[in-house]
Amino acid sequence: MATTLNSGKQTTSPIVSHAWDEFIRVLPIYQALIRQCELPDGPYPAGRKPSPWPDKKTRERDLLWLDEVDRQVQPVHLRRFLTTPDVAREEGLRIFVRRHLSRPEKYATDRDKVDLLIVQYFILSAPQDLIVSSIEFADVARIFQPLLGEVQAKPLECCVSLDRILKTAQQSSCLRDLVEQGLMQQGHIVKETAGKTFYDPAALVSICRFNFLFRRTFIQLLHADLRAVGVALNDLERRGLKAVDCRTAGFSETEPLDKLRLFHKNWKVPFESDYKQGASFRVYEQLMCLREDLEEALGVMRSVSRPDSAASGAQDTETKTSEQSASPGGPDPAPRSEVQSAPQSAPQSAPLGTLPATPPAAPEFAPPVAAQPALQPEPKRGPIPTPFIAPPVAASPVMPLPKPPAVNAAPRTANSSLEQKAGNVGAVDVENLEEIIWEQLIATPPVRGRSMTTITVEDARILLSAWEVAAFISASGQDSEDLRRVIVARVMLSTAMERRKRLLDFKTLHRAVTHARKEVPRFQERIDQLKRTQKTDSAVNLAMSVKRLLSLIEETEQLTAQEQKR
Repeated sequence: MATTLNSGKQTTSPIVSHAWDEFIRVLPIYQALIRQCELPDGPYPAGRKPSPWPDKKTRERDLLWLDEVDRQVQPVHLRRFLTTPDVAREEGLRIFVRRHLSRPEKYATDRDKVDLLIVQYFILSAPQDLIVSSIEFADVARIFQPLLGEVQAKPLECCVSLDRILKTAQQSSCLRDLVEQGLMQQGHIVKETAGKTFYDPAALVSICRFNFLFRRTFIQLLHADLRAVGVALNDLERRGLKAVDCRTAGFSETEPLDKLRLFHKNWKVPFESDYKQGASFRVYEQLMCLREDLEEALGVMRSVSRPDSAASGAQDTETKTSEQSASPGGPDPAPRSEVQSAPQSAPQSAPLGTLPATPPAAPEFAPPVAAQPALQPEPKRGPIPTPFIAPPVAASPVMPLPKPPAVNAAPRTANSSLEQKAGNVGAVDVENLEEIIWEQLIATPPVRGRSMTTITVEDARILLSAWEVAAFISASGQDSEDLRRVIVARVMLSTAMERRKRLLDFKTLHRAVTHARKEVPRFQERIDQLKRTQKTDSAVNLAMSVKRLLSLIEETEQLTAQEQKR
């Protein structure tokens, strides 16, 4: 349905006062935007050749129309639009960016638009040999000269932390490394706290460089994960496995390899999603979890097969296997060969419609091989080393904090088991559920270097990040208390969804959603407070945990709406 433009009582354009030749260059961009956003036609419908302005009144009418389209178009619209040929004219895009930079009053949406536009302008204007190389501040400043003029030779102090974030991102070995450290959120917070300085020419150069290199790294790691999934599928197939437990990735406990291979082959990136919404990132989370599920299955198979090879008495074979297990390529030469020969273009669609068609080759990466114990009732996550922001969880047994107080909790007998408490989780209060999580984490302390830890409450499996685990067993204070409340809300919602599936218990599900929705405003207020006090790490950790909760709430409400329609 078309949206009606409303220019109100404004009679003069507060933005750039264009000459006719500038208006003509930027007009195709605005015509494409109104088609995409289903806005009414402007003063020059498609197919009509515009004539120079006959008078000032016509000129002002056209410029006010540009202003109104700018107000109607949101960052998510630009994210999709920047992948189309309509912006592939450097002069028109330069005028378009300049219009947004010249707005007298700028809001958060204006910052987000400029954040996207400057990267596209750089890609469109920079030579290909620069796009695929290491890019320095001076390189971007030179490309931006027609847009910003001469820029001072060094970055502003407020942007120095962007280099630290970028360096950490480039040291990541997989997408989980990058995501679990909250680097995307840290970058967003730096831009947000820059305030008006964000629009300083030197800051725009630093931010453009950061955006481009960070997204290029994201794509490289994404391709590495895709290749690793393909390698793991081949390895499992060679070992005769027909199905894998991929519940963490949203599949079944016995998901056929054929279906997983089809999923891997057809996997696409969500071009048209708003990157700030939890649902849009779910596809990346599913891919990361699938890789971990497959590598976990490989680890279990290797741990089972090693005793047989050791019993054969062939010492040289055993030594060779040990050496191969220590190498990044794993014990089987075939996956190693596949990683080396994998085409760098797989698949070309990327979260950045603004990036070059063929990004630089992703770093060679194959699934890690780690000796694991025999089969356990609850498999552990595959070892993917990931440094994290919150205080580290010690590898050796930790001295646990006192148990979280169970306010208004009913007295328990000394021999009550964890399973007995978890079995009635739909009826217990928040404090008791927090204790259940705490006891499970203490019973099986996480291994240092693992980015994710799985807990099981009723039939629900919940993944906790390293900083979330630390909030329960090795950290204290208000920040940890906030994280524990987010996790409890997520666990309560996950278990309620399982109860709905098994018992058709809609009452518990409704109560869990209501509780989660009630908690969210408190968490968001706390995130804002942490940002104001420059506690960036805590703000990022809490924001990521809240984002997962919001994603689960959205998924639950969508399922509920579908069932009501039936």
